[in-house]
Amino acid sequence: PKKKIIVVVGFFMGCVLAVGFVLVREMLNDTITSTDALKEFQKPVLGAIPDFSVIGELDPNERQYIGKKSVSNQLITLFDHISPISEAYRRLRINVVYANPDKDYKILMVSSATKGEGKSTVAANLAVTFTGSEKKVLIIDLDLRRPTQHKIFGENKEPGLSDALFDSTIDARLSTVAPNVDLITVGHKTPEPASVLDSKRLKQLIDKYKSEYDHIILDTAPYGIISDSASLLRLIDGLIVVSRFNVTTKRELKFTLEGLEHLNADVLGIVLNAFDPKKSTDYYTNYNYYKRTYSEYYKYR
Repeated sequence: PKKKIIVVVGFFMGCVLAVGFVLVREMLNDTITSTDALKEFQKPVLGAIPDFSVIGELDPNERQYIGKKSVSNQLITLFDHISPISEAYRRLRINVVYANPDKDYKILMVSSATKGEGKSTVAANLAVTFTGSEKKVLIIDLDLRRPTQHKIFGENKEPGLSDALFDSTIDARLSTVAPNVDLITVGHKTPEPASVLDSKRLKQLIDKYKSEYDHIILDTAPYGIISDSASLLRLIDGLIVVSRFNVTTKRELKFTLEGLEHLNADVLGIVLNAFDPKKSTDYYTNYNYYKRTYSEYYKYR
């Protein structure tokens, strides 16, 4: 009967339109939605850091006390060692250390394509994971425009780096923010960040601490929109570029990597931050399997 044919044809057309809509949406969506999407940039994928929704109960915007100090929940490697997110950071550390076995990545710079990608959170957690192998680590907040490290670790912003650079009578204040992790905060706001980062005194300061720490992590402004940190590229051993799942666009990341390549920067690879397997175009089944077996492993006694 005609009615049945109409229903079948309608159902078929509906399926075609639905599939077409999904395909068109994916074609128009330029954001990074998978680890596979990063392969086109021909840089190693150093790690995929899961979004906090993976563990559910912890609000990344809240804080908690460790002793008498209030730290951001985003500093998860400091207080939840068995979280899948902490494990992802440990994998990131391994991939960084062994990016080139013949090279010692002592001074690492962490940057991103644009704001809001979580580079400061990645830098802070990476620093904490290095201490698991008895390393002594120094974080220097060099994002002079939008500093974050003092907020993550619950420290005062001033006095800090900029104060020491402008006044030779002031030493950059070292704060021990975690076992074997020290922090130099950004200090007072400066009108010319690029000049500060290109100063001879900053180079002398970094050279001084090279002999005192196993690793120095420089948290810098997003290179894709701010070129302040270009002068630092000659001081570092490797650069980590952070992208954010479903936020960073391929165009933004391409522009950033091309700019860094033009300056002969030693880009170790890319980190995909806030990865949500439920919304990803790849890795979903494998990640669920990994998460389940990882949890079962830690529950076993």
